[in-house]
Amino acid sequence: GLVHDVDGKPLRADAGDLVAIASRSPRGADIAVAADDAWLRAPFGDQIFFEGRDVAAQAASVVAQALEIVRRWRPSLYEEMRNTCRAIQFVRDPSADPAKIVSFSDDSVPGALFVSVWQGRGLIDPYDLADSLIHEYRHQKLYLLERFGPTVSPTAPRVVSPWRADLRPPSGLLHAVFVFVELKRYWAHVLEAGPCHMRDRAINQLQDTERNLELGFATLRTCSMTPLGKALIDTLDRARRQQPVAA
Repeated sequence: GLVHDVDGKPLRADAGDLVAIASRSPRGADIAVAADDAWLRAPFGDQIFFEGRDVAAQAASVVAQALEIVRRWRPSLYEEMRNTCRAIQFVRDPSADPAKIVSFSDDSVPGALFVSVWQGRGLIDPYDLADSLIHEYRHQKLYLLERFGPTVSPTAPRVVSPWRADLRPPSGLLHAVFVFVELKRYWAHVLEAGPCHMRDRAINQLQDTERNLELGFATLRTCSMTPLGKALIDTLDRARRQQPVAA
């Protein structure tokens, strides 16, 4: 059947599209940053605004700084991100508060991270961009795991998520927990070794994340999970209680 974008419009590839895709040169280990790639953007229709070349040129150095922050903190995580995520796209939500940091990823575009690089009237701080990149990478990592099998019973009802105002399927809550267990480790590192101007931000992030993880794990324990889902919850619960280490 036809594939549609989020607006319900069918996505079709003509002969020219297929030739262009087939003729692309391998990028090696490089991540394509803000590439003008219609097929990375097509699934989202008109719902998402993609930044132009002017912003992309300005933000390239911030991306490099953010990735270097990750590399210095946890080289193994940095290598995972480079091997798994092949594209970073710059987005903006025109309906959101200009000060809000926006990011997302989607299983329909494997390995692509969609992040905002403009906050208020200036470029985002590299430490906040590192947060966004880690956040969306963790979603992508869990999408890959979910291809091996479901984590939640298909009949499980929606639940309260401490990160969202609306009810969420347990799989959505599991994604949030999977993401924020790693971000807790990241912000603990920022608090310990990051710049002074990020100290208050790190403290607030850690307080909010610890509270939300407690609620999130408690809720997941009441959900109808598959054996894979239960094993993952146990692993994540152990991970969040460990002292953060660089690796």
